[in-house]
Parts: sequence; C-alpha cells; structure tokens
Amino acid sequence: MIDADLVAWTYSEGGVAIATIAEWHEHTKVAVAACLSLPDFLKVWDSELTPAERTELVPVLLRKKNEYLRMERNVLTPTELAREKTCRRLRSMFPDT
Repeated sequence: MIDADLVAWTYSEGGVAIATIAEWHEHTKVAVAACLSLPDFLKVWDSELTPAERTELVPVLLRKKNEYLRMERNVLTPTELAREKTCRRLRSMFPDT
C-alpha cells in the first residue's frame, strides 16, 4: 500500500520527481500522481505524465477537481475564487466550471 502523505510530502517539499517516487515505492507514476493534492497533481499532469497516463488519470482529475471546488467554494468568496490560481487553471481546463 502506498503512503499518500509521504508521497505528497516527498513531491511537494522534497521536489522529487514522481518517476523516482514511483520507483522507490514500487508503484506506477499513475498511482503516485493520484496521491497528490490538486495543485501538485496539475503540475505533474503538465510536466511528468505521458498521454496514456493522463488518459488513465482522467477520472482521478475529475474527482479531485470536484472535491477541490466544493471545498474552496465553502471557504472563499466568488471574488477570491476568481483570483485563486488553481481555480483559474480549472476554469481554463473546464470552462463550464
């Protein structure tokens, strides 16, 4: 079983590429990426995943997007949401969001 907290910390704080983390934990890059927070997940999406890996992670992306937006909408005002970097990114990816 993969330790999601350790993976997230190793990527975000340690700056270790997910391919290396996947090798250390003997899991796929897809499994490692699924453990990350949405902002880190989107960085990995842009820079470290192949098109096939992205296709495999589409359901994870949609789940993370919905959870993130639900959480942020409870905390931030519409004006703050419009300025929040990850929310802007999601709106560029999903215009109906």
